Amino acid sequence: MVNHWITRVTDGENFWNSDRYSVWGITDTVHKIVENSVEPGDIIWFVKNKPFGGNIVAFATFHKEILRGDGSTLGRLSNDDFKWKETGWVSNYLLKYKSRVNVEVEEIIRLDVTGNSPMRRSTSEETYKMLSRLNVDLDAIYLAFS
Repeated sequence: MVNHWITRVTDGENFWNSDRYSVWGITDTVHKIVENSVEPGDIIWFVKNKPFGGNIVAFATFHKEILRGDGSTLGRLSNDDFKWKETGWVSNYLLKYKSRVNVEVEEIIRLDVTGNSPMRRSTSEETYKMLSRLNVDLDAIYLAFS
């Protein structure tokens, strides 16, 4: 079974800057979630933080996680190489994805993602309630745009 995961990308600028490498920088907190729960083939939904509109900007298929500094080509790249502006978070890992679909211009839906967790499964109680309240069916959106 494929799971849907929602992760925040602040204002989206750094996300798009590193998209040419099909990676997103993640914190140690998100790494623990990915390491313990996310499987290759799961769908990652990239969502702007609420102060920046809360809209879904893209979705992609999770491929793997890369430890920064591991010696691999992508692991050696710096924040400057990715053209990331400083936002105060530290990304010791990269979330490698494939088959990214840009839906930002569609402004499909604005999600009301709140709380401390920067990444959550769509079936978690709080997230499921939010998606139900907004009448958002991630499976249907995924099928419509894939």
